[in-house]
Amino acid sequence: MFLAVLPFAMACSSSTTSSSSSSDAGGTTNAASVDLGKTIATKNACASCHGADYAGSASGIPGNPNVNAPNVTSDEQTGVGGWSDEQLAAAIRTGVDDEGKSLCSVMPKFGSLSDADVANLVAYLRSVPAVSKDIPATDCPAVK
Repeated sequence: MFLAVLPFAMACSSSTTSSSSSSDAGGTTNAASVDLGKTIATKNACASCHGADYAGSASGIPGNPNVNAPNVTSDEQTGVGGWSDEQLAAAIRTGVDDEGKSLCSVMPKFGSLSDADVANLVAYLRSVPAVSKDIPATDCPAVK
């Protein structure tokens, strides 16, 4: 199951954000939050590993062909659709997945992003169309 093997994850908010909510905890409209999140994802090159559709890559990531990038779309079965915003945020900030497993050391940890930036990134990821794409698990390289 994808949640057990997901070697990554991303972003947060104080409560689950849905695309129909009118504002996030900081008062930013959802559309504005999504736009800001897209900018953050672009600046941090998230798509370079997870693909333009964020459905992951089973052919390795730049610089490490043996590490697959997981599906971070809201697909319930193969993506992070079953994760809460808080779990996604924790994974982005700490490199730990929804089950407390350390993610691959190649996954950048974005602890320096502000709470608002992380919430905006989560809002953006939640807005990306869900894609059903199962990505094989990766045995993460040891952290040195």
